[in-house]
Amino acid sequence: MSAQLGRTKGIGRRILSIAVFLAAVVYGRLAGLSFVIPVVIATVAFFALKKLMPKERPAAIQLMAVQAGHWGWMSIGFLVPGGFSQVILDVIVLGALLIWFAATRRAASAYALLAFQAVSCAVNIASAISAADASQLVALSVHIVFRVTAMVLIVSFLLQAKRDLDLRRQSAAEHAGG
Repeated sequence: MSAQLGRTKGIGRRILSIAVFLAAVVYGRLAGLSFVIPVVIATVAFFALKKLMPKERPAAIQLMAVQAGHWGWMSIGFLVPGGFSQVILDVIVLGALLIWFAATRRAASAYALLAFQAVSCAVNIASAISAADASQLVALSVHIVFRVTAMVLIVSFLLQAKRDLDLRRQSAAEHAGG
């Protein structure tokens, strides 16, 4: 029964992965370079982190890679006329939180990232509602997509960290009792 459940879960994840990939392709066609640039940065970061940190939890690597892609894209926004004032605070705060998370990979830094992304996502949604033109709406939608993705990955990291902690506690209790 358990093996069957594992196969079903695996098939569900594959279907979800394919659906997310197809949605990303469609969204990428609509958003253009505004979406492609952070995806490329996130992909490069993902493979670099996997190589540099082979024993790290997958959720931590995915979380850092997506955040790095978003941060890199916003940093490139400095080069756009008027972009500096729009993203400076975001780049500084996200960069600092990302460095903290990368250094510690602890729940406190993950919760700080989660809170920052939630507040920033709300601000981006409010701004998107009153966007002046299509290019502004596209940029805000990319921010929202990356922030929502980051929040999902942060929650995934926190859940995985809790499971790991519970397993360590259970193992310690079994060794202490036996």
